[in-house]
Amino acid sequence: MTKIALFVSGSGSLIQSFLDSELDVALVVADRECLALEVARELKINNKLIKTYDKNFAERLNDLGIDHICMAGFLKIVKNDFIENFDGIILNTHPSLLPRHAGYYGDKVHQAVIEAKEDISGFTIHEVVEEVDAGKVVEQIECDVLPDDTIESLRIRVQNLEKQNYAKIAFNYLDGK
Repeated sequence: MTKIALFVSGSGSLIQSFLDSELDVALVVADRECLALEVARELKINNKLIKTYDKNFAERLNDLGIDHICMAGFLKIVKNDFIENFDGIILNTHPSLLPRHAGYYGDKVHQAVIEAKEDISGFTIHEVVEEVDAGKVVEQIECDVLPDDTIESLRIRVQNLEKQNYAKIAFNYLDGK
């Protein structure tokens, strides 16, 4: 079973979908005190609050036998010395169809989609590289942008797609890598 660390910064809305998957969530890591850490603690998942993502932390994850990292609403940008020193693949989910709205996060993405009067949105799973949102695209899942969509309604639709698909896509991509 592929052993992952789940990197989070917010509500932890994706944690359960990863627990229900074929991935082994060995560790939940947060860059700030957040609801996701509380969720991990309640579910008795190993968890850490880490402020510095550097070569030393990457090596600690390697020593713990973490195969890969899945970022799920993680808002900190990790630098190259962390990325280069972690032995596995790091995946991220971005709430738009990259390369559109790269570098945006949270509701700013959905606001930009609505303001641009785009017909489709969705989310992108991509490999993490030093340049923000520029890694190899693993998969994109689309949804319609409805004429009466608000930032909230679009966010909820995209988040539901992420909950239904991210862990499954991650497992299919990472299994055996």
